[in-house]
Amino acid sequence: MHLKKILLIIAVLLPITALGVKNRCIGLWETKENGSVVNIFQNGSKYFGEIVWLNDTYTKNNKVVRDIYNPNKKDSEKPLLGKVILKNFVEKSNHILESGTVYNPHNGKTYKCIIKAEDNVLKVKGYIGVPFFGSTETWMLRTRIYNNKS
Repeated sequence: MHLKKILLIIAVLLPITALGVKNRCIGLWETKENGSVVNIFQNGSKYFGEIVWLNDTYTKNNKVVRDIYNPNKKDSEKPLLGKVILKNFVEKSNHILESGTVYNPHNGKTYKCIIKAEDNVLKVKGYIGVPFFGSTETWMLRTRIYNNKS
């Protein structure tokens, strides 16, 4: 009788616990060479990543840094801060996102992408065609965002 109660409790609590597990890719990630911080978040069943901090928010001429390499003229006039650069990822597991795209603001190109969380690092692999020929960047987990004077 006692064993049945324990099994019943486990059967009820296990699905509830599983629902509460968030994807390990969600959070603030410092990109390569500390140039920016990207916030990865879930919207419905998809995952996205937005630039929420830039090391240099303004140019030397005191103008807002814009998405100057974007091939779309209208978008090239928009600020880089706030730009969604990771789009439409689906969850493969609680530490892997796939089937999305990554936008590279340094050249204005968009690539297919796979994202993997490993401890406190994120492996962001952009590629054309098949992942084997892609390039991987390692991003570091951030716990908070500092102002540009820190």
